[in-house]
Formats: sequence, C-alpha cells, structure tokens
Amino acid sequence: FLKKEVKKIHDKWLTMAYPRLRLLREFLTQDGSIVVSIDENEFSSLSLLMDELFGRQNRIGTIVWQKGKKGDAKLLPSIHEYLCVYARDKNLLTKQNVKWRRRKAGADEVLAYYEDLKNELAGDHEAIRTAMMEWYRSLKKDDPRKAHKHYNWSDDRGLYFPDNFAGPDDGRESRPRYDILHPTTKKPCKMPSTGWRWEEPTTIAALKEEPPRIHFGKSHATIPCRKSYLFEIDQEPLQSVFYKDGRAATLQVEGILGEGAFPYPKDKDILAELIGVLTDDGDLVLDSFGGSGSTGHAVLSLNHMGKKKRNFILIELDKETAQTKTAPRLSACIDGYKEKTKPFRQSNLS
Repeated sequence: FLKKEVKKIHDKWLTMAYPRLRLLREFLTQDGSIVVSIDENEFSSLSLLMDELFGRQNRIGTIVWQKGKKGDAKLLPSIHEYLCVYARDKNLLTKQNVKWRRRKAGADEVLAYYEDLKNELAGDHEAIRTAMMEWYRSLKKDDPRKAHKHYNWSDDRGLYFPDNFAGPDDGRESRPRYDILHPTTKKPCKMPSTGWRWEEPTTIAALKEEPPRIHFGKSHATIPCRKSYLFEIDQEPLQSVFYKDGRAATLQVEGILGEGAFPYPKDKDILAELIGVLTDDGDLVLDSFGGSGSTGHAVLSLNHMGKKKRNFILIELDKETAQTKTAPRLSACIDGYKEKTKPFRQSNLS
C-alpha cells in the first residue's frame, strides 16, 4: 500500500511538472536560462525530465544550497536543496563568450566608500590609504567588506593591492629575468628568485601607463609588485556549493507579511544573486510558481541597487495566495516597508 501511495504522489508530481517545464522552455529566448529549485525527493526525476526537455547538452550544472548544519534524521539528514541550471542553447552562450559572474560580497560598498574618500581628501593618496585602513579596522570580523582590507593603496586609477609579481616556482629555466629600474633611485630593483611573472614587453607597457601598473617600494632593495585593482576583479564565478541558513528566507517574508505568513519561501537574496548573474538590462524574469513573491522581491531589489532594470512576471495559480501573500508583499516592496519582526542574523559556515 505504501509503495502505491508513493508512486501516486510521484506520478502526480510528474504530471504537473512535465507540461509546465515544456511550456517554460518555449518561453525562453535563445540565450535564456532556467533555474529549478528542488529537494532530495524528486531531484533524480527532475534531472531526467530536464535532460529530456532541454537536452543533456544544455545542462549547465547543479548548485547545492546547504540550508543548515544539523538535521534530526536517524540515518542521513537532508539539510540542502538543489538548483538545477539549464540553458536554452548552451552552445550559443559559448559562441557569444558569455561569462556568468557575481559581484564579490562587500566590494561595491568598499568602492563606494573609497570614492567618497577620494572626493573628501582631494585625491591625496597617502591620506586615502590611512583612512581606508582605519575604516577596515573599524569593521567587524565577519563583515564582508573586511575581506577586501588588503585593497588599501590608491592612485589616480583606483583602489589597489600590491600583488605578487614573481614567476611561479615551476622549475622553468627560461623564466623572464630582466632589470626593472626603481623610479627614484634609478637602480635595478631586487628580482625574485623565480624571475618575473610577465615577459619584458608586458612590463614595459605596464610601466608606460599613467599611472604605472607596477608598485614600487621605497627603494630598489624591495621587489616590485603588480597593481591589482579592486574595480577590475570585483567579480567572481558562481560557486556550485554554498551555505546560507534556510531560516533567513522565512523571516524575510514574516518581516513583511507577519509571523507564519508562508511556509518554506524561497530566499530573496539568493534569487537576486542568481538573477543578477544570469540576466542583463531589460531582460524579463518569469516565475511560474509565484508563491510568496520572492522572485519579484529579488528583481525589485536588484533594480533599486543597480543601473540595470529587469522586468518580471509571476504566476500563482492559487487565487487566495496571490491576493493575500504575493501581491501584498510586492506592493510593500514597491512602496517601502518596515519589517514587523526582528531580522535573522545568520552565522558564517566555519
């Protein structure tokens, strides 16, 4: 009897999922993509279904979201969800050299603070560096902005970090070795034992730029470094596994609609990051399971924070949910809202 009931539930899920996913594929632009969130119960079925509808060749990958650190199962606790990512045409994305990159946490805030300092201190780079280091020290240890504390040097190009300029210790005898003259002493700088990272023409070009892309010490006794600018590397690839406490999403909704408003909502911040990576200015985001309105909230947040504007359509088949949950949440986001409950402070994964 139990096997029959499980099969009945499974067949019902497939009957619901197949036609909807097939239709969603038709809605995608040729360079579009789809992300489907699923738990352990139907993950294998969904993978086969997506392979059939979108083609195995268009599978981008699977992201694992760890939602907790403990579980109460007697054998193996399920503390994660899967995000299955497929493209309408993966080959087209490859031909167009599409790169999905997310903003490094805290980088935008650091750069914004730096720009304010530049204006306040009239481009005095020594004073800017002192102020930046003091600001970094004032931040809490788990503040994402503090992860960029090594970016505290400044020139007319921007905020940078003097990065290693030595060639890798790979035993290569022909590693570039040439003199780099110190701008003040005019003597050859100390050379790393493994030679330079760049060939000489690249270094010459870097020195000719204004300002130069080589960082020198006070004298030629210090090995020079290459300047790594935060604004040039403030993006990074998506991670296939990440941690965020699953309770945060529930409290996001309860902070707007009240306690117990919606069970197991999607996390607005996670959706915002994915949408920010997978879409561009003017794109349309479609969610066929509108639910509590997390996707719409995510798009509105992105539009508020950046210069790019996305549009969205949410579909919710349950009329009561649409009228009492989805629409009120989106209205609150548009009008501005104050949370009714204390926001949840998550801890980082150690």
